[in-house]
Amino acid sequence: MRMNNVERRYKKRKSSALKLIGGAIGILCILFLAVGAIGSAMHQTGEVREQRLMYGQHVLMLANRTLGSQNNPRYFSSMEEAIAAYWREDILSTEDEVIRFEVEGERMIFFAAKEWTGIPHIAVCFFQVDERGISFPLYGWWQAIHGAGPSYHRAIFFDEDRIVRDIIMSYRAEHVTARVNGGVPIYYGIGVGAVPVHMSILGYEPDEIILFTFQGEKYFFWYYRSMPKFGEVIAENIDLSTVFTFGEVIELFDIIVER
Repeated sequence: MRMNNVERRYKKRKSSALKLIGGAIGILCILFLAVGAIGSAMHQTGEVREQRLMYGQHVLMLANRTLGSQNNPRYFSSMEEAIAAYWREDILSTEDEVIRFEVEGERMIFFAAKEWTGIPHIAVCFFQVDERGISFPLYGWWQAIHGAGPSYHRAIFFDEDRIVRDIIMSYRAEHVTARVNGGVPIYYGIGVGAVPVHMSILGYEPDEIILFTFQGEKYFFWYYRSMPKFGEVIAENIDLSTVFTFGEVIELFDIIVER
């Protein structure tokens, strides 16, 4: 039996539609497999030090997180109101402030906090402060205290590994921290337990180490206010857009922790 022209066009359209649907399904399957593979790769287990990671890209997404409008921010009469405008009180409270750095018109505060999963973190908040009050946080990011966030929750971190984690985060956040330190980036980090007997990076000890308690556990916060060379060492020796190991960075920076 012969098909007329209308039937031929219909069959062609139906065949093309089926091909498109089949192709779309194939692409979706590939994407799901790729996402699954990336997720599996990111959930590291065992000691993190010698694993080859793309940690620099992971940190880049955190440190470049802009929360509020830089040109027309909202203002509040108190720090509590400014914080509450973005974070729930059961996640971040102004009572858990660890340290702040500020210059005229700008303020950066580090808080001990718990992520929605309940994991202890440091939350960094950057505000503008003037006659209008305190702005909505213009920048904000989280750093896990024990490890390096949910993607690494099964990995084992030691003191030196946490310092590498924090050096990289500090490098990625230079554009923010330098604003409250006369144009010089602040390098900082968080450790677990009592303050070490000795800690040094490239032979330099921190300007200050602050012991604090959060949820019944002891932690310490360290910082350097005059070490732009840390960033220079990273820029000259490490491509953070590629894979590398924490062990390589520990050796490069001659990181030493004695307990």
